[in-house]
Amino acid sequence: MGFSIRTVLKNGDFAALQGQSDVQLQFTYDGMTVGKFTEENYVKKKTAEYNEKEKGRGDEWAAKWVAARTEMYEPKFEELLNERLAKEKLNLKASRNASGATYFLKVHTTETEPGFNIGITRQPGFVTATITLHESASPEAVLGEVEIQRAPAQTGMGMDFDTGGRIAEGYAKMGKELGAWLKKSDWGRKL
Repeated sequence: MGFSIRTVLKNGDFAALQGQSDVQLQFTYDGMTVGKFTEENYVKKKTAEYNEKEKGRGDEWAAKWVAARTEMYEPKFEELLNERLAKEKLNLKASRNASGATYFLKVHTTETEPGFNIGITRQPGFVTATITLHESASPEAVLGEVEIQRAPAQTGMGMDFDTGGRIAEGYAKMGKELGAWLKKSDWGRKL
């Protein structure tokens, strides 16, 4: 069963990015659900299951679960967003390191379905995030909000046995989708 990605403007717009050469990326995972669980309960459950099979394995898994964000997910989102921005000839570069940028995009992951692939059977995963545009000088004000729903977290060749790798693909697809959406939206054409 596959998922269909959907991008929905919730409020405001992204016209403030017009004329900007860079925008900072910030990521948050507060309140995220994982499958049918809160993230906290999911991590507790998986940690206990793995530790029961092999002492310390669950603790190692839990550390990797969190580390995958900065090591895999965020770089994939950034890379594919920038590839799409360049392909669409939008003169904008997004970076987690653009701390001097006038604006920042906050990518708030709200839902992760990790899926699974055990060779003989698989269930693709997906990622949903709300992306908001903020002015760095007034970080609490939201200028625009878009939700990218159910970005498929799977590879095309079916070799996505690693959960982190599957989820990273969801972030890659979200980044690509955001770049395409900026181009085709009215405020994206102004960039």
